[in-house]
Amino acid sequence: ELLEELINNNYNEPRIYKHMSDIYLEEGNSDTALEYLSIGREMFEEDQGLIIDEINLYLQLERTSELIIKLTEAIVLDPENEIFYLSRGTIYDQLGEFKNAENDYKESLVLNPDNFSANYNLGALYFNRALEINNKANASDGNVYDKLKKQAKDLFTNALPYLEEAYALNSKDKNTLLSLKQLYYMNGDYSKSEAMKKEIADL
Repeated sequence: ELLEELINNNYNEPRIYKHMSDIYLEEGNSDTALEYLSIGREMFEEDQGLIIDEINLYLQLERTSELIIKLTEAIVLDPENEIFYLSRGTIYDQLGEFKNAENDYKESLVLNPDNFSANYNLGALYFNRALEINNKANASDGNVYDKLKKQAKDLFTNALPYLEEAYALNSKDKNTLLSLKQLYYMNGDYSKSEAMKKEIADL
């Protein structure tokens, strides 16, 4: 009842919609749970927490195709909205659809190069894919090893500028710092790696 009162009074706090969603989800009412997240997203269009909450709930309910359709329709109506591309890219990312995620993150950055989440997500997409391929390379030999190692190296190289831009936009994000620390170390740039390590310790 208190949350409902805050919502009716347009209280400026996006998390109240998440809390309302959680209550209805616990009661088994997933449709109303999604509805409150949707209302929250309309009120706070750029709140990354609500975007992730909505995506995660659709994933939890195994209704990802429904959300992709919803976002695709929204993009048709408002093709200049970077958040729609970012949101759809995040879903593709979680589904393991690398190319679709890459395309949407890039499109989001075309519309707004200073979007921290799009920069970080694209950098993390390349970084995580590179780690996967690197592990495969370590389990192989000969020409396959060389080919996979090159693919991994190229992806690590692709990741770096986006993670550096994410760092420039938010130097306190721990995941960005951890990724950069590892990337710098792998590139032999030990001084930068140590600098990231110190910043992590200082958080």
